[in-house]
Amino acid sequence: MKTRRCCWPGCGAVVPASMWGCKAHWFRLPKSIRDRIWAAYRRGQEEDGSFSPRYAEAFKAAREFALKANAVEAQEQTQGTLPI
Repeated sequence: MKTRRCCWPGCGAVVPASMWGCKAHWFRLPKSIRDRIWAAYRRGQEEDGSFSPRYAEAFKAAREFALKANAVEAQEQTQGTLPI
């Protein structure tokens, strides 16, 4: 089975190549984005490298969400407002 790193920026978890990311980061994505990824996923695409435009758009939306989430967390940490 092929593996790769979780797609969440900064995460080093190793996941099966067929998965977008680790369990923790997958479930941090809004359900609407997860649903878009699943709707556009084609079994075996990670093996042949052939991703549909719909999958690429969903992947991009997930990545953008993750980058924004990381930025918000970093800002909260520097301002000392991170909830306990």
